[in-house]
Amino acid sequence: MTQLSTAENLLIQQVQAGDGNAWEQLVRKFEGRLLAFAKLKMPRGGEAEDVVQETFLSFVKSVAKFKGQSSLETYLFTILRRRIVDFYRGKKLPVCQLSEDNDQSSSRGHAIDRFEGDWETASVYARREEALEGKSDVLMAALRELVSSYKKKLNFRDLQVVELVFYAQLKNKKIAELLEIDEKHIGMLKHRFLKKLKSVMFEVDSDNIDEEQGWLEGEDLLTRVWEDMRLSCPKHSTIGKFFLGSLDDAWDEYLKFHIDEMGCHYCKASLEDIKEGTQKAQENIRAHDKIMRSTIGFMNE
Repeated sequence: MTQLSTAENLLIQQVQAGDGNAWEQLVRKFEGRLLAFAKLKMPRGGEAEDVVQETFLSFVKSVAKFKGQSSLETYLFTILRRRIVDFYRGKKLPVCQLSEDNDQSSSRGHAIDRFEGDWETASVYARREEALEGKSDVLMAALRELVSSYKKKLNFRDLQVVELVFYAQLKNKKIAELLEIDEKHIGMLKHRFLKKLKSVMFEVDSDNIDEEQGWLEGEDLLTRVWEDMRLSCPKHSTIGKFFLGSLDDAWDEYLKFHIDEMGCHYCKASLEDIKEGTQKAQENIRAHDKIMRSTIGFMNE
């Protein structure tokens, strides 16, 4: 199951074939948003640039093994986040602003705490990935189906609830206060989501998934997959429309919540990249116009 667009798939094939121009195109496409994300996390700009460089080095060295189970953007963000985790070693790296503000005494703790323990060596990470690969693939497919159904139906309130549970990792009481919803209703939505998730997983792979199986109850794998695959994050093009103010009201309100209130660092980075790109484009247009004004009079002389 590939999550690559046709253009991304062609670009990857060209890179895998050793096409230097394709590699430069890939770097140019993603370096801005990756650097913006790193700058949100790193104390100095030079360190941010270093981890982004390491991210691209890591990717190009293993590009032949890339399976396309996520978009290129998501895959590169995942590598980058692991590089930053390795840089900090023991410091917290929440994926959104709300998880930074979450109760530090929570028994579950931040997802990054679990993440760091598994990043002691590459071999430890590889063994864990291999052990979870089958379950992760099925869970990934089921989560994508459920999140997509929320978006298609414009049911952003329920999507906000489940992403605050599994992405920001907030408690039901905090979510109820934030969204002004009854706390019991939060619990009901969470229970309904997990029940539907198990059902969809069973439909996807009934041979290997027991609908009554309890391994999902701890939610650790679900949270990790949600974070790694950025399931509720909008596409880069959608964030561009948000920046331009061209989204319909429902989508616009959801992105305001996801970026401004929840503070998703991935999408904040994409928005900063778009803003910077727009500013540069405007500067280039002004420079172009200035050149044309100063030279056009010399035409046909």
